[in-house]
Amino acid sequence: MHMDELPLVSIITGYYNRTENLKESVQSILDQSYSNFEYIIFDDCSDDGTYELLTQFGDSRVILIRHDKNIGFTKGIIAAIARSKGSLIAIHGAGDISFPSRIEKQVHLLQSDSNIGMVGCLLEDVSSEGGKIHSPIDGNNESHFTQGEVIYRKSLYYEVGGYNSLFRYGQFTLLKREILKISKAAFVDEILYRRIHYGNGVTKNPKRQFEQAFYIKLGQELSNKNSIMEVDVSKVVISAGLAFFSLLDGSVNESLFIFHLKKKKIGYAIFYLYKSKILPKKFTVRLLRKITQ
Repeated sequence: MHMDELPLVSIITGYYNRTENLKESVQSILDQSYSNFEYIIFDDCSDDGTYELLTQFGDSRVILIRHDKNIGFTKGIIAAIARSKGSLIAIHGAGDISFPSRIEKQVHLLQSDSNIGMVGCLLEDVSSEGGKIHSPIDGNNESHFTQGEVIYRKSLYYEVGGYNSLFRYGQFTLLKREILKISKAAFVDEILYRRIHYGNGVTKNPKRQFEQAFYIKLGQELSNKNSIMEVDVSKVVISAGLAFFSLLDGSVNESLFIFHLKKKKIGYAIFYLYKSKILPKKFTVRLLRKITQ
């Protein structure tokens, strides 16, 4: 098949203060065996030299965007997809490695069946504790796709409403569940992606871990509703958080508040509302004390 017959793939990466492994990560995309792609990289106002490193790639397929202010990954990826030209969207995590045949094999699987809306692959998870192989499929469960290694149809992305900009973390949970309601999932049964956990990443920051876990649970709860537009989000937030975790004994001290979250894995709903400035601090403390009596 000639290149002009291959679908254009828009590969997207968001960077913020991550110089580690940057050159190898970006080069792993430029070295893909699949040739018909554009590579949109957005820098979310880094101040550690990340942007300067990104400017060194002299490849016409790279579209480098620098934000004037930090807007967060979710809003950044929404903007990147909005300006993308491809019919397929592939995400590549900052600092991660896509193996040379990743895009080619995922596109081939998508083209083999028009009912397939999302394709993943086996991935190698690497951290300071070592490595392990992650599969997107566990038995008949198709909920284990992660954001960094997937490719999906842009038409379906827009059909389900795209990413929800209210999600600071875990934005992919809701998106993938909605896409998989109206299409099939598939995965290449090969290791085509290496996900690396860095020191400044979510998995190394307890506070971010808890926020991420809450957003993932919230995405699951929203997706379980028949109509997201009719959901009372405040009620969903509270039921999702309190149904999943135990209750927190209140504390006026925010550092202790975070400490209790870390130790007991609780109170996500109230914590979310408080940090979003929906609930004032005094009311939050009174509410916590009341529900733990």
